[in-house]
Amino acid sequence: MTSNHDWASVVNEVDNADTARARQDHATALSLYKAAADKGDAYAQLMVGIYYHAGLEVDQDHGKAVHWYKLAATQGFADAQFRLANMYLTGQGVSQDHAEAVRWTKLAAAQDDARAQYHLAVNYERGEGVTQDYVEAVRWYKLAATHGLIQAQFNLSVIYKHGRGVNQDYEEAAYWCEQAATQGDPNAQFNLATAYYHGEGVTQDYKKAVHWYTLAASQGLATAQHNLAIMYKNGEGVKQDDDEAERWFKLSAEQGLASAQTNFELQLARKMQLQ
Repeated sequence: MTSNHDWASVVNEVDNADTARARQDHATALSLYKAAADKGDAYAQLMVGIYYHAGLEVDQDHGKAVHWYKLAATQGFADAQFRLANMYLTGQGVSQDHAEAVRWTKLAAAQDDARAQYHLAVNYERGEGVTQDYVEAVRWYKLAATHGLIQAQFNLSVIYKHGRGVNQDYEEAAYWCEQAATQGDPNAQFNLATAYYHGEGVTQDYKKAVHWYTLAASQGLATAQHNLAIMYKNGEGVKQDDDEAERWFKLSAEQGLASAQTNFELQLARKMQLQ
């Protein structure tokens, strides 16, 4: 049984280890984490696992990382459970085992770890390590999405758009799409722009379509660049501008999008005719 004095020393070791890590003194941090980990502190065990996993101040050793992650995970530490699940998923330091990966992921997800909730949703959507179940996928995506996880928000929007595991709902799809788009996800920005262009789940609004296509296009998304070019070409939601249309067609075409390459050539031909 650990005495109050022992736990006081553990708390002191962990605090000093965190301070050392913050100033990039990893040798001191690891030494202190190990001391606390040997006394059973779950957070310290997790940190020792992270050091072995990354090879910081020690030779990289996935087997030892698994050992320390498991000690912390067994004590119910959600971060360790999630990391241990990934080790089983990828076969790092342990034989690859999808069932074990899902088991540890479930434990972390049940403790409200957003990353674990997202990965569990993916498992259910794809039927990896579990029986495929879109209803469960939606449940876990929604929990992760509520935490603000961009990819969960985006995947949830796609599920609502196509009606997998839920009734097809364009408004709900647009809502979750906007959550991800607002956080800067280019694919979500593209999908939201398309929703505004066609009026799916939102009131049709070409100006908003241009806005979101522009954000996605500025991040290099070829399909967004192509669609934005078309809007400039046709003057939809923006003043008609052949030069801007040509610019965006060119950027998209340079990424190999066939439709953009065709439209870029047509745009150049049209330009020549007008000269």
